[in-house]
Amino acid sequence: MPSDKKVCVVVGLGNKGIGDHCAKQWAAEGFAVAMLARRAEVLAELEKEIPGSRAFPCDVTDQAQVEATVKRIAAELGPVDVCIYNAGLGMFKSFEETSFEEFEQCWRCGPAGLYLFAKAILPGMASRGGGVFGVTGATASWRGVPKTPAFASAKFGVRALAQALAKDYAPKGIHIFHCIIDGVVNQPRTKAWFPADKPDDEFLSPATIAKHYWDIAAQEKSCWTFESNVCPAARMFDMLTIYSSRVGCTRP
Repeated sequence: MPSDKKVCVVVGLGNKGIGDHCAKQWAAEGFAVAMLARRAEVLAELEKEIPGSRAFPCDVTDQAQVEATVKRIAAELGPVDVCIYNAGLGMFKSFEETSFEEFEQCWRCGPAGLYLFAKAILPGMASRGGGVFGVTGATASWRGVPKTPAFASAKFGVRALAQALAKDYAPKGIHIFHCIIDGVVNQPRTKAWFPADKPDDEFLSPATIAKHYWDIAAQEKSCWTFESNVCPAARMFDMLTIYSSRVGCTRP
């Protein structure tokens, strides 16, 4: 039976990153949190760790799974009040190294996945006259460099879709925002890309990013943010140096 709590859906969790901390943030604020990711074992661990959370394994590239999962969330928890779309595939390879399958997968995880969740969730929000839909972007949302032909093009698409949706649904009372993560998030997988003595203040804190998302979601209608960008003060520099140094990354 649905509870009387508001419902937050977080899409894309694992490895102690932004999604995990968004789930913690909204759960701490009293929401029932639906956590969506491909790997059931990751969600099972988070479900034990985060009171008020529920695991819903789902592949964001599968339309039938997305539609069925959103319906299940509504039936078991209630209508969706907030959705944080944090899914995406980091692919840092040259154009010659990138296969068409990898290129397509970036798009299926990025703008196509966002499209599917927006289709499944936004009409219900519009019918109730309100809601929040947050989207995670990256430095690659702004520009492509030699190591990001698949990643950047997909992130451009995510940004463009989020912008179009924001203009469409704001008059219907739905706050859609896009956050550029202009730096490297402090989580085990990404920290492993760099020397062990790299200072923590040169990374973005995922817990602080989640709090930033919460603050945007709580804004009054008279002053809504569509896009913000966040970067660690110690590394307010051109991210080209990082992208150019990457030689490859597989889907988490």
